[in-house]
Amino acid sequence: MKRLYFIFTCVISLTCWISLSHAIEFGLGTLHVGSAATIAKKGLNIGTHSHAFFKDEMNQLSDGTSKGETYWDVQGRLGLVYGFTEKLELGLSYIMYQDNHKGGDGYNFPDNLLLRVKLGSLGPQTSSMRFGLQGNFRFPTTNKYNLPLEPYSADRIGVGLTGLFSILSDPLYPEYGFNLHANLGFFNHNDFGLTMTDVPTDTITATENTKELLYGISAAKKIQHFNLYAEIYGSTFLTEPPITAYTRESSLYFSPGITYQSSRTMSFNVALDLRLIGNDDKTVYSGSQGSIFEKTLERCTQFTKLAY
Repeated sequence: MKRLYFIFTCVISLTCWISLSHAIEFGLGTLHVGSAATIAKKGLNIGTHSHAFFKDEMNQLSDGTSKGETYWDVQGRLGLVYGFTEKLELGLSYIMYQDNHKGGDGYNFPDNLLLRVKLGSLGPQTSSMRFGLQGNFRFPTTNKYNLPLEPYSADRIGVGLTGLFSILSDPLYPEYGFNLHANLGFFNHNDFGLTMTDVPTDTITATENTKELLYGISAAKKIQHFNLYAEIYGSTFLTEPPITAYTRESSLYFSPGITYQSSRTMSFNVALDLRLIGNDDKTVYSGSQGSIFEKTLERCTQFTKLAY
């Protein structure tokens, strides 16, 4: 009788700064950088992730008066990873709640559905090096897109491919010891012809599909019940989104974190994202290049860069 490997992992990640790129990893690896190794056959990881950001800001109005405003970004997602074989795993991540915009209901419930298929744990079994290849897909399942403080997304299915490389000090137990991971990926947002606003008179569209390069490296060390890690990860637009899109900036982050394994079936993950590159707001607002995207308090457009 085949033994059933069932691992239930609850991961709650609290970030003091909002990450603007890379999906959250619910499988092996660190928070934003995945491992080339796969989980055990018939293994199942289930996790949750949430982040929240709030900032009070005083803004000068056109009549000379000032107005206080609170800007926020709150998100919650559920993810799972299942090992079909020793080398093939499927990951699903559903952003259940996303709130950082005004108008209408003021939130997305639910938001996007993310799917990844990983072929990993490739390489000689006697070697500490592992290789992998991962397909990434984003399915639009909500009504509001182009959100400030969140990765650029469009109202179409996006497709990407990521190469994975890992050096594992203990290849038989890839979650233990000292590990190095590296990812390099490409993502096509498939947004040709789309507008970024819901204004009927908006004529600015994506003149070609937005293409993005995603990359990251991380190091992790397991010490008894604790896993200490640090990541450097970022993204670069090979083809930029339309000028009225939020988060058009290429970015680079440094993220230290710690995971506490409270039991065989549960762990708790906390990380801090510090942005190194990507401070300039590249969104074009009304009065320039034909944009009608107004920078007003009601639309939270100043929200994009107030976080930093």
